[in-house]
Amino acid sequence: MPTDGLGGDDERTAIMDAASPERAPAVWLGAYRPRWDRLVFIIALLGFLVTVQLWTQEQRGFAEGCMGLGAAAETSYFDCAAVVSSTAGTVFGLSNTIWGMLFYVALAVGSFGLALVPASYVKPLKRLRALTIVMAFGYSMYLTLYQFTQLDARCLLCLLSALAVTSALVVTVIDAATTPSASATAERAEADQAPTLEPTPTS
Repeated sequence: MPTDGLGGDDERTAIMDAASPERAPAVWLGAYRPRWDRLVFIIALLGFLVTVQLWTQEQRGFAEGCMGLGAAAETSYFDCAAVVSSTAGTVFGLSNTIWGMLFYVALAVGSFGLALVPASYVKPLKRLRALTIVMAFGYSMYLTLYQFTQLDARCLLCLLSALAVTSALVVTVIDAATTPSASATAERAEADQAPTLEPTPTS
């Protein structure tokens, strides 16, 4: 029979879970986590540099090879020009290189902004970032498979970009899988809403 008007052991357990920070339910990708969010930011910067290098060599017609180190320094296994100029090299009339640059810029800005926005914006921003990374990963895998199944050529810088996207996805999965309890998110929300005390002048 229920005791103390709490409706039995199950109801008491539910009340204790809600009251205990240790038992508070986790908020999936709902908190700013410096370790993982900064790592995504760094990956975005590296990916941006890769796409800038790819764009630079593309403008030069890959006269110096994929990496710009000279055609003689690179193996014939890689042919960035053939990959970039293929039918899969553009989307909506825009080069994948440009799309990649825009993606990494957005990823870097979003990751940096997580440290600045109020706590209420963290969850939607992180989930939007995660969705963007998943979509970019799927497209990167398509382009990678296209190189190996439809073309007799490989783009080293494209593969490096795919590696960067995969790394960002792995970090995001780790972040989601090790999400702290809701109490950690609540603590930051309370800190954002706490009034700032002005120093009292002394005579």
